Amino acid sequence: HGGSQLGKAIFGATKHSLTFERFGQELDELLETWDEVKMLSESYLASFATAAKDFMLKATAEIDVLPKRRDVAIKYGEFSLTFQVHSLEEEVELRRVCKLKSLALGTLDGMPQMSWEVGIHKKIAAARSCPVEKHLVNEWSAARSTLEAFIVDGAGGGLCYELLSRIYTTRHDNLVEIDANWHVNRCFFDMVSHDLGENVILEQILAGMPTQQRTVGLAEATEHIRKLQASPLMCIISRQLQTRVSSMHEVLTSISRGFELNFTVEGKLLRGFVNACKCFCRSTKQKGGTIVGEEAAAAIWEKLKHDKSEDTLEELKRLAPFSGLLKKDEQIKFKDLVKAQTIKKLGSMATITNTPVTQLQKPKIEKHGSKSSGSRLSIFD
Repeated sequence: HGGSQLGKAIFGATKHSLTFERFGQELDELLETWDEVKMLSESYLASFATAAKDFMLKATAEIDVLPKRRDVAIKYGEFSLTFQVHSLEEEVELRRVCKLKSLALGTLDGMPQMSWEVGIHKKIAAARSCPVEKHLVNEWSAARSTLEAFIVDGAGGGLCYELLSRIYTTRHDNLVEIDANWHVNRCFFDMVSHDLGENVILEQILAGMPTQQRTVGLAEATEHIRKLQASPLMCIISRQLQTRVSSMHEVLTSISRGFELNFTVEGKLLRGFVNACKCFCRSTKQKGGTIVGEEAAAAIWEKLKHDKSEDTLEELKRLAPFSGLLKKDEQIKFKDLVKAQTIKKLGSMATITNTPVTQLQKPKIEKHGSKSSGSRLSIFD
């Protein structure tokens, strides 16, 4: 009996979920027909309202009890925002408003982008006329202008995430009085400063990093990240994300100094960055073609471990940051060879200068990294 009740509950939840999903899809398909309309007159809005009522009646007939609240994903521009709704009517209104604001955003006579939004929206039809009626656009634009005024008043120390977050919170009532649907803008800001900000920053970082097809030097990549740190987008992302970007700059500096790179990191942003760093380690196959990452490190190491020339230590230095890409047993052999080559070099210096090896300056052993990332040793000056 208990199993039967559980089965019914699971079936009911699945059925409800599919109903809500279909309901959202039906609304979106209808809203997509607005994309090519030159002016959304009252007749378009009335037709949508009528169709939405039919969709709601059909959905309500299939659902025993409507949940008190549920999360829905709604398109805003090219992005997806997550809202918590308490009714089907609320979802209809949110989808309608998000669509109208998307169509008006950044158009010639429409709703201007806010200062911190520029560069985030990439699919705005800036050259087209706004298809949304002027009285709506005027309300939305007025709210945005008011926000910009609040930013100017409070930005004595410059635009930053803390300032915007404080304004969005403390001035919420003022902004809602002008734009009844201001919460759409707040939701977008919250997403940009966290999830979306992470995706956009990763995309911009990878644009300046090497790939198998593209060679980028350490100095060039470091300069690219430095410029990104000075960009407006960096001002509005959370402090946590800003700290991660700063750590990337430090990692590139550490690679140039010969520190071993820690390839075990958490978080989408750092994992994407570290995977790109692997492509700094590159080699050419005998038959032509470039290899990177683990394959390149293994090929370079295979050559170096049999090389007895005096230049081996310099080559080992260049491989050192990527030695973690080697298999565990090969990593041990790598470190052993580095020590042996270092002692050999010190011995050669002692012979040239007639100075006992024990009196020569030993190479520095420096720790690098945080407790969370683990320490890495560099045996190079």
